[in-house]
Amino acid sequence: MSTNCNCQNPKSGGTKCPPQHIALCIRGVDRECYGECIPIPREYRQVSENFTYWMQNEVNQKVQEHISDNSNLYRQLSNFNETLHSLEKENYLDKLPKGFSKFRNSNDDEISVQYSFSFEDTIDPLDSGQMLQMQ
Repeated sequence: MSTNCNCQNPKSGGTKCPPQHIALCIRGVDRECYGECIPIPREYRQVSENFTYWMQNEVNQKVQEHISDNSNLYRQLSNFNETLHSLEKENYLDKLPKGFSKFRNSNDDEISVQYSFSFEDTIDPLDSGQMLQMQ
């Protein structure tokens, strides 16, 4: 199962990633959508407090990298701080929650972030299609 994200307001752009990745979409101050796939370490196979903490740090780091990599856009803008972070299911049928963050500065400039993730299937099929012996 792959994972994806789409930038909102205006709705355009996005990225699609393989399992065991975070699909991250950043809508910068230029209103462009910057998408990337972040590998999830193998030690994380399900949502947990440690995984959530790691993931939020990764998102914050990627936003700071976005600002640094696009210094021409952010040269005249002051520091951005996270003002909102949400991780929840969009509807009851969703297996995993999706994330949404907003970063603002004192001039009310905004960077918005959407992300989702999936884990590799950990169900181990029978090795090499071996048949189980019934006793």
